Amino acid sequence: MRFHVTINIMTTLTHVVSASYIGVRVANIMPQETDYIFISLLSSGILDIDHIFMLIKNRSFFKKNGLKNTLHKARSYLHELIGFLIIGIITLILSFVDLKLALVVGVLASVHLVEDVLMGISIPFNPIDKTEINLIKQSNRIKIVTDVVILLIFGVLWIRYLAEVN
Repeated sequence: MRFHVTINIMTTLTHVVSASYIGVRVANIMPQETDYIFISLLSSGILDIDHIFMLIKNRSFFKKNGLKNTLHKARSYLHELIGFLIIGIITLILSFVDLKLALVVGVLASVHLVEDVLMGISIPFNPIDKTEINLIKQSNRIKIVTDVVILLIFGVLWIRYLAEVN
């Protein structure tokens, strides 16, 4: 069980590192604009807080079935198409206040959700339709290798980006 929690934490870290980088680059945030960078890091990880709520809410299911190949059931509706709709509305509202902030939040949240759809089991029309889809074969090895590769690539990109300050 700990192993699968560790994989989920690593995936959240992967979201934070990759989505926040893409968000700050698309929004043309300079390395000196630390407020936007902080918001991007925080926002890209905070989306996974719903997993904690769902694990607690459905604890009897996870106690019975464990976490292996069931973590997609720890997603709320926000991790599916409804989440894209809500993020679009939030991004639209933010665009009237601060376009850079809107881009950061909108892009990184979208990247996070797309990564979840690509790398996990998705229930895109939840709660209307409970059909589960997965685009990439689900295995711990594939998930770990993919997360490590993404972390390495985006870790290097972050280092290069932050080095632009000088």
